[in-house]
Amino acid sequence: MKSGVIRIVAILASISIIGIGITQVYWFRRAFDMNEAQFNRNANAALFSVANQLFEISTSEISPQKSIQQLSTNYFVVTINNEIEAGLLEDLLRKEFQKRDIFADFEYGIYDCNNDRMVYCNFVALNEGNTLATSGSELRKWGKQQYYFGVYFPNRTIQIVNRMGVWIYSSIVLLIVVLFFIYALFVILNQYRLSLIHCNFINNITLYFITQTSSIAVASAVLYSPYVIKTQETCI
Repeated sequence: MKSGVIRIVAILASISIIGIGITQVYWFRRAFDMNEAQFNRNANAALFSVANQLFEISTSEISPQKSIQQLSTNYFVVTINNEIEAGLLEDLLRKEFQKRDIFADFEYGIYDCNNDRMVYCNFVALNEGNTLATSGSELRKWGKQQYYFGVYFPNRTIQIVNRMGVWIYSSIVLLIVVLFFIYALFVILNQYRLSLIHCNFINNITLYFITQTSSIAVASAVLYSPYVIKTQETCI
């Protein structure tokens, strides 16, 4: 195989590997964004249901529809017009999250208008065997002087990734295929290099023997020349 063909094959293989990698990353990112949006919708729906139940208990006339705000990717606050009982809030959060397939650990805190501070109540581990507790530093104070509670999901990204089992499996399979492809290309290039070395060696040996044989043939022809033989006899 000529070197030009090998070079073209290597270039096309590299372009193919890069293209496949970029495509997989793009679709993986899109799938992650879709799962992230679904998580946010489920979290908003769960918090809306909790707020609605708290409003019903407090017989408030304020609509809970505008009470939920997402301050960051994993931090939600819900405005309530009355004091909140921590035990009731935790029970409602657990039920609503589990109802909507949200099994990410979360931390909740309640803002106390009387003391003008956040009261960090509890870290709830919905995943079995998870005993990790946080300090509550992520439950920062909001700028609203109202009763509200905040919910923080420290492991939100992990749950989203766990829901992408098919994409993770396909990414692993694709990675194995790409690595095998790279290894095969490396073997081909290595074999081609060894083939060139072998051909060069054979050519050099052949040229050497041809040169030596030609020299011997020329010397023999000169020695058996009649003029040389006659000259030798004259000298004797």
